[in-house]
Amino acid sequence: PFYRRHTPYMVQPEYRIYEMNKRLQSRTE
Repeated sequence: PFYRRHTPYMVQPEYRIYEMNKRLQSRTE
């Protein structure tokens, strides 16, 4: 499960981009 509220945003900004990229890839496929 994903804990967005429990996960800080300024700690791993790259993680957010990775998640967005994963969603984009899923949509493209």
